[in-house]
Amino acid sequence: ATGLLNELLAEAADREVELEAEKAAEEAVVQKVIEEKAAKLAAEEELEDELSRQVKDLNSEMDACLENLGQWREQRRREDEALRKELE
Repeated sequence: ATGLLNELLAEAADREVELEAEKAAEEAVVQKVIEEKAAKLAAEEELEDELSRQVKDLNSEMDACLENLGQWREQRRREDEALRKELE
């Protein structure tokens, strides 16, 4: 009887060790998935930040181009007006 009891206790201990190992493996998988998702999110945020910066830069460049175009038109208008006065 004592031998059987010892055998059952040993099997229970072995099963507990197996369950702990399975639990640790599952936790490792979950942790890996969490880390991968966090890395992906960080990469997406970095890309979003880069795109935002590029859009801001492009907006500044467009503003500068439009300002230069406006100045060029004004200069051209004055030159045309001066030429008309010369021709009169």
